[in-house]
Amino acid sequence: MKKAIEKPICKTYSSGNKYWELIDGTFHREDDPAVIFAYGDKRWFLNGKKYSEQDYYRELYKRGIITREELFIHLL
Repeated sequence: MKKAIEKPICKTYSSGNKYWELIDGTFHREDDPAVIFAYGDKRWFLNGKKYSEQDYYRELYKRGIITREELFIHLL
């Protein structure tokens, strides 16, 4: 039986920064950056591990979360 995947919770601070975290406090998001700063910078995390944007989408593809076509769109 496949383990249920915990859904991250979005925390938005008065600064405008947004963080998607799992219950244990690790940054995690499978559909966009897990950290978005108010000034525009973004950070990609899966289960607390930081990725470059390109490596993040490659990892999503390896995990079967996105298709090959979606991977190529993000890598253009």
